[in-house]
Amino acid sequence: MRHESQRLTLVHKVRTAQVTDMESIARIYNQGIEEGLKTADTVAVSPENRIQWYESLSKSASLVYVAVCHGDVVGYAFTSLYRYGRPAVGKTLEVSFYVDREFHRRGVATSLLNALVERSTDASIEHLIAVVIDANAASKGILKKFGFQEWGRFPGVVEFGGMRYDHVYFGLILRKDLGQ
Repeated sequence: MRHESQRLTLVHKVRTAQVTDMESIARIYNQGIEEGLKTADTVAVSPENRIQWYESLSKSASLVYVAVCHGDVVGYAFTSLYRYGRPAVGKTLEVSFYVDREFHRRGVATSLLNALVERSTDASIEHLIAVVIDANAASKGILKKFGFQEWGRFPGVVEFGGMRYDHVYFGLILRKDLGQ
C-alpha cells in the first residue's frame, strides 16, 4: 500500500524495463482497459501475457521504459515497429504510454516520453507515431506538448458501450531536414 505522501510526490526515475516489471505493467495496462477509452483492448491481461509481449518487443529491438517511484513501477512507455516487416517505413516507430491512475498529472508521462524521444533520436529513427482514441484528452495533450501533430484520423472505428470514437494518428518528425 502506498502512503499518501508517496502519491503526491513528483520524484521518479525512468529506467529500462525488466521482465520482473511485467506484473506492474499488467496492472497499469488493466487500469486503462477498466477505465475505457485509453486502449482499444477490452479484456484484462495477465502478467504472463505481458511477459510474452515484452519478449516479442525485445526481439524487435523495441524500447520499453518504466517510471519508478519509491520502488514501485508507476508508468511505462514503449516503442514498436510501425508496419512490421516493411523496410520502407523501418525508421518509423509507434509509441505508447500508460501511467498508474494514482500518478496522473505528476510528470510521469512526460519523463517516459522524453526518454523514448531522446533514445529514438539517438537511434536514427526519423518519425514517431502515436495512435490515440479521440476521447483521450490527456494523451493527446502530452503528445502535443512534445510537438506531435495530428496526421490523420479514422472516423468512428473505435466502439465502447455503443458509442463511436475516432482513432487519431499523431506524428513527430525527428529529423528536421525532412520538414513538416
